Amino acid sequence: IVPTVASTLLWLWILNPQSGVANTLLASIGIEGPNWLNDRWLALSMAMLTHVWKSLPFWTLILLSARLSISADLYEAASIDGASRVAQTVRITLPLTRTMLLITTLANFVVCFNSFPIIFVMTGGGPVNRTDILATCYTHWSCTIASVRWIWCSIIRGFWRRASWRLRSLSTTCRYAWSRRR
Repeated sequence: IVPTVASTLLWLWILNPQSGVANTLLASIGIEGPNWLNDRWLALSMAMLTHVWKSLPFWTLILLSARLSISADLYEAASIDGASRVAQTVRITLPLTRTMLLITTLANFVVCFNSFPIIFVMTGGGPVNRTDILATCYTHWSCTIASVRWIWCSIIRGFWRRASWRLRSLSTTCRYAWSRRR
Protein backbone atom coordinates (compact mmCIF):
# COMPACT_ATOMS: atom_id res chain seq x y z
CA ILE A 1 0.00 0.00 0.00
CA VAL A 2 1.36 3.37 -1.04
CA PRO A 3 2.14 5.83 1.78
CA THR A 4 -0.32 8.69 1.98
CA VAL A 5 2.05 11.63 1.50
CA ALA A 6 3.87 9.95 -1.42
CA SER A 7 0.61 9.23 -3.24
CA THR A 8 -0.61 12.77 -2.57
CA LEU A 9 2.60 14.25 -3.98
CA LEU A 10 2.21 12.04 -7.05
CA TRP A 11 -1.31 13.37 -7.58
CA LEU A 12 -0.10 16.94 -7.03
CA TRP A 13 2.35 16.39 -9.90
CA ILE A 14 -0.39 14.87 -12.09
CA LEU A 15 -2.75 17.79 -11.37
CA ASN A 16 -0.18 20.59 -11.75
CA PRO A 17 -1.84 23.23 -13.98
CA GLN A 18 1.37 24.13 -15.87
CA SER A 19 3.23 20.86 -16.34
CA GLY A 20 0.94 18.17 -14.95
CA VAL A 21 0.16 14.97 -16.77
CA ALA A 22 -3.62 15.56 -16.71
CA ASN A 23 -3.45 18.98 -18.38
CA THR A 24 -0.77 17.80 -20.81
CA LEU A 25 -3.03 14.96 -21.96
CA LEU A 26 -6.01 17.30 -22.25
CA ALA A 27 -3.89 19.81 -24.23
CA SER A 28 -2.80 17.05 -26.64
CA ILE A 29 -6.44 16.57 -27.68
CA GLY A 30 -7.12 20.32 -27.81
CA ILE A 31 -8.84 20.87 -24.44
CA GLU A 32 -7.58 23.47 -22.01
CA GLY A 33 -7.23 21.83 -18.61
CA PRO A 34 -8.57 23.50 -15.48
CA ASN A 35 -6.61 24.53 -12.43
CA TRP A 36 -7.59 21.39 -10.54
CA LEU A 37 -6.88 22.56 -7.01
CA ASN A 38 -8.13 26.14 -7.31
CA ASP A 39 -11.85 25.35 -7.37
CA ARG A 40 -13.51 24.06 -4.21
CA TRP A 41 -15.43 21.17 -5.77
CA LEU A 42 -12.63 20.14 -8.10
CA ALA A 43 -10.15 20.21 -5.21
CA LEU A 44 -12.41 18.11 -2.99
CA SER A 45 -13.08 15.72 -5.88
CA MET A 46 -9.37 15.33 -6.56
CA ALA A 47 -8.69 14.73 -2.85
CA MET A 48 -11.37 12.02 -2.85
CA LEU A 49 -9.94 10.53 -6.05
CA THR A 50 -6.49 10.47 -4.45
CA HIS A 51 -7.87 8.73 -1.40
CA VAL A 52 -9.75 6.14 -3.47
CA TRP A 53 -6.67 5.49 -5.61
CA LYS A 54 -4.54 5.07 -2.51
CA SER A 55 -6.91 2.77 -0.64
CA LEU A 56 -8.19 0.73 -3.60
CA PRO A 57 -5.84 -2.26 -3.03
CA PHE A 58 -6.95 -2.63 0.60
CA TRP A 59 -10.67 -2.49 -0.17
CA THR A 60 -10.16 -4.81 -3.16
CA LEU A 61 -8.62 -7.44 -0.89
CA ILE A 62 -11.51 -7.16 1.54
CA LEU A 63 -14.10 -7.52 -1.24
CA LEU A 64 -12.13 -10.37 -2.80
CA SER A 65 -12.19 -12.24 0.50
CA ALA A 66 -15.97 -11.72 0.66
CA ARG A 67 -16.30 -13.03 -2.90
CA LEU A 68 -14.11 -16.07 -2.19
CA SER A 69 -16.24 -16.96 0.83
CA ILE A 70 -19.12 -17.85 -1.52
CA SER A 71 -19.29 -21.56 -2.22
CA ALA A 72 -18.33 -22.67 -5.74
CA ASP A 73 -21.29 -25.06 -5.66
CA LEU A 74 -23.68 -22.12 -6.03
CA TYR A 75 -21.96 -20.96 -9.21
CA GLU A 76 -21.80 -24.53 -10.54
CA ALA A 77 -25.52 -25.04 -9.92
CA ALA A 78 -26.31 -21.73 -11.59
CA SER A 79 -24.22 -22.58 -14.67
CA ILE A 80 -25.94 -25.99 -14.92
CA ASP A 81 -29.28 -24.17 -14.83
CA GLY A 82 -28.05 -22.02 -17.73
CA ALA A 83 -27.30 -18.77 -15.93
CA SER A 84 -24.81 -16.47 -17.67
CA ARG A 85 -21.88 -14.85 -15.84
CA VAL A 86 -23.84 -11.60 -15.56
CA ALA A 87 -26.84 -13.44 -14.08
CA GLN A 88 -24.54 -15.24 -11.62
CA THR A 89 -23.05 -11.93 -10.56
CA VAL A 90 -26.45 -10.26 -10.13
CA ARG A 91 -28.24 -13.19 -8.47
CA ILE A 92 -25.44 -14.80 -6.43
CA THR A 93 -22.40 -12.59 -5.92
CA LEU A 94 -24.06 -9.23 -5.22
CA PRO A 95 -26.70 -10.49 -2.76
CA LEU A 96 -24.18 -12.58 -0.81
CA THR A 97 -21.57 -9.81 -0.63
CA ARG A 98 -24.07 -6.97 -0.09
CA THR A 99 -23.23 -6.53 3.60
CA MET A 100 -19.49 -6.35 2.96
CA LEU A 101 -20.04 -3.95 0.04
CA LEU A 102 -22.11 -1.69 2.28
CA ILE A 103 -19.59 -1.78 5.13
CA THR A 104 -16.59 -1.08 2.89
CA THR A 105 -18.42 1.71 1.05
CA LEU A 106 -19.46 3.43 4.27
CA ALA A 107 -16.05 3.00 5.89
CA ASN A 108 -14.27 4.35 2.80
CA PHE A 109 -16.72 7.27 2.62
CA VAL A 110 -16.11 8.22 6.26
CA VAL A 111 -12.33 7.86 6.00
CA CYS A 112 -12.29 9.77 2.71
CA PHE A 113 -13.94 12.85 4.21
CA ASN A 114 -11.67 12.78 7.24
CA SER A 115 -8.39 12.20 5.43
CA PHE A 116 -6.23 14.90 6.97
CA PRO A 117 -2.88 14.19 5.23
CA ILE A 118 -4.31 14.19 1.72
CA ILE A 119 -6.22 17.45 2.08
CA PHE A 120 -3.45 19.12 4.06
CA VAL A 121 -0.73 18.21 1.52
CA MET A 122 -2.88 18.85 -1.58
CA THR A 123 -4.62 22.09 -0.67
CA GLY A 124 -3.70 23.02 2.89
CA GLY A 125 -7.40 23.72 3.39
CA GLY A 126 -7.49 26.12 0.44
CA PRO A 127 -8.62 27.65 -1.83
CA VAL A 128 -9.73 30.26 0.70
CA ASN A 129 -10.25 27.58 3.39
CA ARG A 130 -13.01 25.95 1.34
CA THR A 131 -11.61 22.43 1.50
CA ASP A 132 -11.11 22.51 5.24
CA ILE A 133 -12.22 19.52 7.22
CA LEU A 134 -12.25 19.52 11.00
CA ALA A 135 -8.62 18.37 11.27
CA THR A 136 -7.20 20.97 8.85
CA CYS A 137 -9.40 23.63 10.40
CA TYR A 138 -7.96 22.68 13.78
CA THR A 139 -4.41 23.25 12.52
CA HIS A 140 -5.37 26.72 11.27
CA TRP A 141 -7.47 27.90 14.18
CA SER A 142 -6.59 25.65 17.09
CA CYS A 143 -7.34 28.30 19.70
CA THR A 144 -10.75 29.11 18.24
CA ILE A 145 -11.77 25.48 17.97
CA ALA A 146 -10.49 24.74 21.44
CA SER A 147 -12.59 27.57 22.84
CA VAL A 148 -15.65 26.47 20.85
CA ARG A 149 -15.15 22.90 22.09
CA TRP A 150 -14.92 24.21 25.67
CA ILE A 151 -18.15 26.20 25.24
CA TRP A 152 -20.02 23.19 23.81
CA CYS A 153 -18.73 20.92 26.57
CA SER A 154 -19.84 23.48 29.17
CA ILE A 155 -23.32 23.70 27.64
CA ILE A 156 -23.66 19.92 27.49
CA ARG A 157 -22.35 19.59 31.04
CA GLY A 158 -24.89 22.17 32.22
CA PHE A 159 -27.78 20.36 30.53
CA TRP A 160 -26.57 17.06 31.97
CA ARG A 161 -26.38 18.48 35.50
CA ARG A 162 -29.86 19.97 35.23
CA ALA A 163 -31.30 16.74 33.82
CA SER A 164 -29.60 14.58 36.46
CA TRP A 165 -30.82 16.94 39.22
CA ARG A 166 -34.40 16.68 37.93
CA LEU A 167 -34.12 12.90 37.65
CA ARG A 168 -32.81 12.70 41.21
CA SER A 169 -35.62 14.88 42.53
CA LEU A 170 -38.18 12.83 40.56
CA SER A 171 -36.68 9.63 41.96
CA THR A 172 -36.86 11.00 45.50
CA THR A 173 -40.48 12.05 44.98
CA CYS A 174 -41.40 8.62 43.61
CA ARG A 175 -39.68 6.86 46.50
CA TYR A 176 -41.51 9.09 49.01
CA ALA A 177 -44.88 8.47 47.29
CA TRP A 178 -44.22 4.74 47.18
CA SER A 179 -43.30 4.59 50.87
CA ARG A 180 -46.48 6.52 51.81
CA ARG A 181 -48.57 4.08 49.80
CA ARG A 182 -47.66 1.10 51.98
